[in-house]
This record gives sequence, structure tokens and C-alpha cells, in this order.
Amino acid sequence: MITGDNIVTAKAVARRIGILKDDTMAINGDELAALSDEELAANITNYSVFARVSPDDKVRIIKAWQSLGQKVTITGDSIKDSDALSIADIGCVLGDNGAEIAKGNADVIISNHSYMSIVNAIKDSRGIFENIQKAVKYLLSCNISELILYFAGLLIFKMPPLLSVQLLWINLLTDSTPALSLCTEKAEADVMDKPPTALKGKIFDKETFFFIFLEALFMSAIALISYNLGVSKAVGQTMTFLTLGLIQILHSYNIKSRHSLFKTDFKSNKFMNYSSILIVFIIMFLSLTPAGAVFGLTILTAKQFFTAVGLALTILPYCEIIKLFIKR
Repeated sequence: MITGDNIVTAKAVARRIGILKDDTMAINGDELAALSDEELAANITNYSVFARVSPDDKVRIIKAWQSLGQKVTITGDSIKDSDALSIADIGCVLGDNGAEIAKGNADVIISNHSYMSIVNAIKDSRGIFENIQKAVKYLLSCNISELILYFAGLLIFKMPPLLSVQLLWINLLTDSTPALSLCTEKAEADVMDKPPTALKGKIFDKETFFFIFLEALFMSAIALISYNLGVSKAVGQTMTFLTLGLIQILHSYNIKSRHSLFKTDFKSNKFMNYSSILIVFIIMFLSLTPAGAVFGLTILTAKQFFTAVGLALTILPYCEIIKLFIKR
């Protein structure tokens, strides 16, 4: 809390709303002026309330936090706040009440007079960032699994487990719509409980890439098993087509939430549900009717059909185990 009020009032308010705690202190402008910039930077984390401060004091406080590598947001609305708003990483001004020079130096102008809008904006932006991560993770894991499947099939069976047209059709069905659906997810309930994401220009860390590869490896292995169980080339390709298509749709629901699938709110994304039902229907229709012949598929028997479906369902417990491992 940085305020022009006297220190007694500032401390009383700060204690009431939880800013001033037993392990932090309050300091007034005169005491602040007695500290050098180096001393202030060294002790800045000990202070949670600054009272009777001048515009220059605000600038010093911001620079002290920035010297520790911290990102600083400051709120203000008067001409006196313009310098602080300018040097802060993010300057926030109340739109209607703020002075024009303050608005000019601000990064964010809050038009509805509510600082709660900042919290809502952070929540929404974290949700958007997580959705980007989910969509990219889904696309990477699915496409890497298709690459592994194709080349492993050539090495093991001396032929690709899927024809080019079959692989393209899988891509058309299972890449675009699920990825778009993941982008429309609402922010998860606990998104504000997570620490902020470091501004390093990275969507994923090395650990996440490792788990993406594990998921891709598992999906490709299951698809290869499905192909191997086919009694002929055509049956093997059809079973692989069905298994790979279903496993990727199921995987989109694994990625839908960081938490267990059993704690996921399936009603939150109707577009995802309806599109997934349509895609599953198309994949099954092509695997069980003569229409699949257009793509080089054959009609599966009941045993072959349920074997392929059963193999696809294994992605659910596999990803649950991975989530549990990451959580622990």
C-alpha cells in the first residue's frame, strides 16, 4: 500500500484488509528519504505499507522492486502519479476520474471504476493462455503420434499402417475441431491459485514436452497394436483408423483440464461435446458401412470393432496416471 495518508491511518486500514502482517513493517516518507537507493532495494521486501509518500518516493519504490527482477504494477489517477505510471511495468488508471496526463502514461485504463476488473482481466488472460497451451499440446501430441505410427509401421511391417488418404481424413476430423474447442474453454476454477507464468517467451517447459512425447508414444503404440491385430491389410488399416481417430478424440478430453477426468465439468463446452459426437459417428460409420471403401477401409466385424474401441479407451487411465504423477 502506497498512500499519502498518515502512517497511523494507513497501518489501521492495511491490517484490516490483510496487507500489513506481523512479519512486515510500515514506513513513512521521512524515514524513506533517509534511506539510500541501495538500502531501500535491500530492505524493500520488509515493507508492506508506505505512508506520507511523495511522487518521487513512488518512483524509488518501483525501481527498488524492479532491481530485484520483479514485475511492478501501480495504480493511480492524478498528475502526481504520472511518473510512477510511466516507469512501472504496468500502470493502471481509473478511466473517468483519471487526469489526462495519467491516462497518457498508463498501460491499462479501467473504464468501470472497479479495480476488481484487474483481477477479472488477469483471470481471463490466464484462461486464454492455458487454452493456447491445451490446443498446442493436443496438436503436438496427436501429430507426433501420427509421425511415429507412420515410420514405425514402415520399419516393423514394411508398409504404412494407414494410407495417405486415411491419415489425411483423420487429421481433418481430429485436429481442427477439437483444437478449436479447447480454445473456447472457460478458465479453470483454480486458475488464480497458480503462481503467475514467468515472462520468458515459452509456452511449455522441458518437462511438459517430455510428457507430450510420452502421450504421443503411447497413442502410436496402441495404434500399431490395433494394426497388428487385423487379420488382413485392409482390416488392420480400418482398425488403426478407428483406434487412432477415437483415441485422439478421447485425448482431447484428457487435455481439457489439468485435473482428473472424473473432476471435469463436461457441460462447460457444448461445442466440444457436439463436435466430438459428430466426429465419432463419422469414424464409426466409415468403419462399419460400405461407405468406408471410398477411403480404402473395409467393414469390421463386431469383435474387431470392439477390440479397436477397447484399445482406444486405454488412453484414459494412461493420462490419469500421468496427471497423478505430475500432481505429486
